[in-house]
Amino acid sequence: MSYQLQLPLPLPNYLVIFGLGDWNSYSMETTMSVELFLSPDVKSQEIGKLSKSNRSLVWEGEWRLDLLMASLKQAETGAPAKILLTINGQVTFSAAKEAAPAGVQSEWRPEEKRGWTERRNEGNPGKTSKGNAEEKPGAFYRISHMVFGLCCLLVCPSPRWNHAMCLSDPKTAVLIGGEGYEHQHCRDPLWKLEIENGFWFPMDSSLLGPAPQLSRGHTATYDPETKRIFVFGGMKQEQHNDMYILDTMTWKWSVVAAKGKVPTLAFHSATIYQKELFVFGGVFPQLSSEVETCSNTLLIFNPDYELWYQPLVEGEKPLSRFGHSATLLRNKLVIFGGKRSPAFLNDVYILDLGFMEYISVRTNSPQPSPRGFHAAVPVSDHKALISGGCNITGVLWDTFIFNVETLSWCTLSHDVLSSVPRTGHTMINLASTQLTDTNKDSQEKGKCCTILVFGGSDGNEKFYNDMVKICLDLEK
Repeated sequence: MSYQLQLPLPLPNYLVIFGLGDWNSYSMETTMSVELFLSPDVKSQEIGKLSKSNRSLVWEGEWRLDLLMASLKQAETGAPAKILLTINGQVTFSAAKEAAPAGVQSEWRPEEKRGWTERRNEGNPGKTSKGNAEEKPGAFYRISHMVFGLCCLLVCPSPRWNHAMCLSDPKTAVLIGGEGYEHQHCRDPLWKLEIENGFWFPMDSSLLGPAPQLSRGHTATYDPETKRIFVFGGMKQEQHNDMYILDTMTWKWSVVAAKGKVPTLAFHSATIYQKELFVFGGVFPQLSSEVETCSNTLLIFNPDYELWYQPLVEGEKPLSRFGHSATLLRNKLVIFGGKRSPAFLNDVYILDLGFMEYISVRTNSPQPSPRGFHAAVPVSDHKALISGGCNITGVLWDTFIFNVETLSWCTLSHDVLSSVPRTGHTMINLASTQLTDTNKDSQEKGKCCTILVFGGSDGNEKFYNDMVKICLDLEK
């Protein structure tokens, strides 16, 4: 005797399966094997067994590679996988007579990422197997005298790009905002990620204070000294230049009204240096009928005085741009690329924060093609990693490293990082907020740098919500 329950794809990282009710219909030796079935062409994978003495199981193993790859293809068709429950052992006549027929289908409600669904009778899909009551969302799978539950831990952010993401401590990252399908702001804007185990937690219900509006093209910058995240700018329904600050010790938001002459910006860069926020470039949000105009101004926000000011900077000023990157390497801010309508840029400027001077970089080494909306992250004290982005030819998937000491570029080949075209994504160096001087020297000497990549788009209405951890060998 066997039963099957639908499991929506993609495959979850964790499963909780349990049975409630009268187990007295089975002998002590009777077990119910649980396995995942994808298609007749792919071998099933055993998950575990239920019995009278062990009525629940938690699965957190690894899917077989062939099963995982086949599930990704099947997910594109919308067809689910199945959990097969097979009874092995003696079953009383009354239990067999009352049991629901095998092959019963269940209903999946895609808007419920975590929850229970109810098993239905084949002969009467509008009724439960227990009686004539109408089904209710969030019920269980029911098989006559027993009730089985299947919990898939699939809770995660919706696919998005042009979001902001940063660490809030060495083990936790915070995701804020972004845009998804049909140019809609994500309705699930605030998430917290436990990096080690990959658990996502929506933050809305646990936070106090005025959280940022739905937005895209904003920045979220973490100050490891004050343990605060500064969220500024972006495209939103109401244009304003307030600064949102999240205290990660109390998880409370506060809003700082702008003091000083501060424009409303989006797709700018923001960097913490010596407890101040350095904001460069960006586009001025305009009505759709107006031409995009962008900035090449450097602005500094001082949290202690809640004041914006514009510093005096020497040297050749970069062109106005937005969708660029600004990567801090010790006391040097490396500004690369971006868009200056209608052209894309691939120039490099270094802002020396000690002398407050711009330096235009001229290099003879092969350099990245013009691009904007790429991701950039420091991988050492003198190297910055550039990934993806887009330009007039489309979305890119190449990766480069810029060395601020030699002022040269090199190409980086990585099977995962360069596996799909990606723009509007984020990257985080998982060691960037916890390195001591000794650890920095150790990372410099060559071993490995771990990068977290999240989200983005392929430019063809496909948006990502995958979270990928990549170990880069800096010696290669």
